[in-house]
Amino acid sequence: MKNLLILSILFLSVSLTAQHKVGVRAGLNYSKFNGPLELNESYGISSGFHFGINYTYELPSNIGFRGELLYVQRGSKQEFFEEDSWYIINPIIPSSMESFVEPGIKEIDMNINY
Repeated sequence: MKNLLILSILFLSVSLTAQHKVGVRAGLNYSKFNGPLELNESYGISSGFHFGINYTYELPSNIGFRGELLYVQRGSKQEFFEEDSWYIINPIIPSSMESFVEPGIKEIDMNINY
């Protein structure tokens, strides 16, 4: 009985491999946001990755069905540059001093990925 069970599983797995195929996909990609910009703002190209699995069920006569589950990381590099800005400095003990404002110029570089 045990040998019959092992033999049937072996034949079933051999017949299934002829019709069912599973694959893996992985790689690098580049992306960039497009859209309206504010003054002193720009978008650049950012690198990301993608990975996933696919499944194919083949029918006779070279026809089949394929499904794929894929994760793609998208994003962009965003730059704000040379804008007048200020930083509000609050005192450690609120009752002892008032907060004051320090003016300056800000430059912000962000990598946005999701």
